[in-house]
Amino acid sequence: SAASKASESKAQGVIDLSGLLRNQPAVLATEPNLRLLAAEPEARALLAAKQINSFYVIESDFTASGKVRYVADQFSPLDTDDRTDGFERLLRLALLNGDEARLKRYETPIDITRETRLAPEDPRRTVDFSPVPIIAAVMFMGTMIGSSSYLMQTVTQEKENRVMEVLMSSVTPMQLLTGKILGLGLVGFVQLILWLGSVMASLPFLSRIPQLAPYLGVITTDAVVWSMVFFVLGYFIYAALMAGLGALMPAAKEAGSYSFFVMLPLVAPMYLNTSITQNPDGPLAVALSIFPLSTPVAMPM
Repeated sequence: SAASKASESKAQGVIDLSGLLRNQPAVLATEPNLRLLAAEPEARALLAAKQINSFYVIESDFTASGKVRYVADQFSPLDTDDRTDGFERLLRLALLNGDEARLKRYETPIDITRETRLAPEDPRRTVDFSPVPIIAAVMFMGTMIGSSSYLMQTVTQEKENRVMEVLMSSVTPMQLLTGKILGLGLVGFVQLILWLGSVMASLPFLSRIPQLAPYLGVITTDAVVWSMVFFVLGYFIYAALMAGLGALMPAAKEAGSYSFFVMLPLVAPMYLNTSITQNPDGPLAVALSIFPLSTPVAMPM
C-alpha cells in the first residue's frame, strides 16, 4: 500500500555498539521507523536493497565522546531534510533513562530572572565613586609639596648668593632651619585651612543638588581634625627632608632633579586612589597609611 511504501522510505537502521538503545527497548519503540541492526554489513546490504534509506552507527564510547556515524543512500549539498532530528532526540531520551519530563525540560529554554542583591547602605559612602578623597589628596599633596619645595629653594638660593654665611654669624644652623620650617609650615597650614574652610562651607549648598549629593558623602569633624594633624606631622617630615636636600646640593638645579625621589611616596596614593577608596581597610590602604612618607595623603583619603 501507499502507507507501507511511505513508511519504508523513511526507515532507518541503527547499529548500537554502545548498548545504550539495546538496553532500553521502550525508548527505541518511540521511533517506529528505526530498526535495530546487528552489524554494519547487514546495514549496508539493506541500504543497497532500498529497504532503509540511511543508518546510524553509535560508537562504543558514545557516552564519553558523543560520536555517531550517519550513512545515507544519497548525498546532496542542498539536502535540508531533518531525518536526524528524531534520532538525536531519541539519544537524548535514552541518556535520560526514558524520562520524557526531563527531556521536555531540557528542550525548553531556561528562563533566568536576574536580580541584584543590594548590600546595606553605608551613609558615609552612597556610591562607588566620590571625588572628595581625590580633592582632599590634591589639597594636602599640593600644599605640602609647595611649602617644602619652596623651603628647599630658599636654602639653595641663600647658599648660592652667600646670604647663608651672613645668617650663620647670628644663628646656628639648627635655629635657621627650625625657623624656616615653622614659618613656611604656618603659611601652608593657613592655606590649607582656607581651602578646607571653603570646601566645608560649600558642601551644604552642593549637597542640595540631586546630581551631586550622592557623590559627596559625609565629612565629619573628626575627619577634618585628624587630617590637619596628619598634615602638620607630614609637613615636618617633608620639610626636613627637602631642607636637608637643599643643604646637601650645591645649587637649586641639582636639588630639583632629586626632589622627585623624595616626593614619590607622597604622590603614590594619588595613583592608587581607586584601591584606597574602594577598600579603605584593605592591605594596600593600610600599608600606605602606616608608611610615614605616604601617610599624610593616604590617611585623609
